[in-house]
Amino acid sequence: MRPALRFVLFDLDGTLVDSSPLHDRAFREVIADRRPEWLASFRYDDIRGLTTADAFRTLGASDPELVELVSRKRAAYARLAQERGVRAFEGAAILLVALARRGIASYVVTSAARSSAQRSLGRTGLAPHVRGIVAAEDVSHGKPSPEPYLVALRRFGLRARDGLVVEDAASGLASARAAGLFAIRVHGYFDPRERGEWSSNLVTLRARLVRT
Repeated sequence: MRPALRFVLFDLDGTLVDSSPLHDRAFREVIADRRPEWLASFRYDDIRGLTTADAFRTLGASDPELVELVSRKRAAYARLAQERGVRAFEGAAILLVALARRGIASYVVTSAARSSAQRSLGRTGLAPHVRGIVAAEDVSHGKPSPEPYLVALRRFGLRARDGLVVEDAASGLASARAAGLFAIRVHGYFDPRERGEWSSNLVTLRARLVRT
């Protein structure tokens, strides 16, 4: 018999909150200003789910310039979020409420800075439904390393067999699975080469999780 579902660990950007276009724009602004030679080949999907520092490393940044690039990108995102607003995906709040009503705890495990994650959760009204956050500052190695999810399990006193992970990015799915957690991909598209399960949106995911 499959154990009862006791918790769900959610990624944030691109999973609960529709903020990926703003992150894409923030990266592009900084790249255009500081490293314009990267712009032609830049694709946000290639770095989706990574910490900001790891994203810039992937693009080719050297360690001496990382601090400035990360600072500029975070500032650009904060400004864009303030100007344009950040919204939760359809069904996000209803999903978290439905889980809570069934005694299933929701946590966030994100590659974003804690301050950014807290602002996004606050602005979208999701904060009251989240019991805890593991953010970029809490780990030495971000996704796809298993460390973010292992930290969440230890910090919140959870057992991997009692819960699951909801992610939108390949790096997050790899992180969750390496930590021994069952993971479901949401949004985007279904790749039959990728093991695991997929839901097209949070509304259909809620029906599956509540049924489970």
